[in-house]
Amino acid sequence: MPEPAARREFSLDQFQAEFADLEEHPGVVLRLGAVEAWAVLGQLQLACRHPANNGPTRQIAEQVARQLQAAVATTPVLRVVAEMGWDPAYDEEPSP
Repeated sequence: MPEPAARREFSLDQFQAEFADLEEHPGVVLRLGAVEAWAVLGQLQLACRHPANNGPTRQIAEQVARQLQAAVATTPVLRVVAEMGWDPAYDEEPSP
């Protein structure tokens, strides 16, 4: 059985150097169906609204989510529902 990724040996310096190299990466293009994009939007909204999620990656997640929202919330009703996902006033209690 392969060793879990979290237990692999590497130094923080190695990670930081390789992560810094991502700035030079040409980018990532995803091809999603509209329903898949809507689902990812909802998951990103949920993650962004978590009270402990307040670092710089949260800002990046919201930027990506807003791009998805612009791409799939293309009618008046979809725009309203997508925007509701950012507002905790519209949260529902979990089903039993």
